[in-house]
Amino acid sequence: FDSKQTGEFTTGFDFSFKGIRFNVVGTDPPDSYGVVGQETVVFYEGPSIERKVLDRVQLVPFEDGLPERYRPTKLSLDEAALIRDYLRPYFEQRSASVSTGEILEI
Repeated sequence: FDSKQTGEFTTGFDFSFKGIRFNVVGTDPPDSYGVVGQETVVFYEGPSIERKVLDRVQLVPFEDGLPERYRPTKLSLDEAALIRDYLRPYFEQRSASVSTGEILEI
């Protein structure tokens, strides 16, 4: 939980850590926001949480917002680096559904 986790930890919040899905069932004090750090103790029980995984995604970056290192030439993109540096870290932690045509700011 020390480097990648984002979001507000409230009752009902889903998140992933090292490939395992979790759902927050309570916070202390009740009905408040939780803050997770390196010394947080996580208690868990029950079967793993399953969720639908994206089959495919189309990335259309805004040219003015894309760092030069992802453009080897003016007409090409380093797709593997974009997936590694942006898409994979973003979607590893995302629990909300994604709709067709939705614009995401990463």
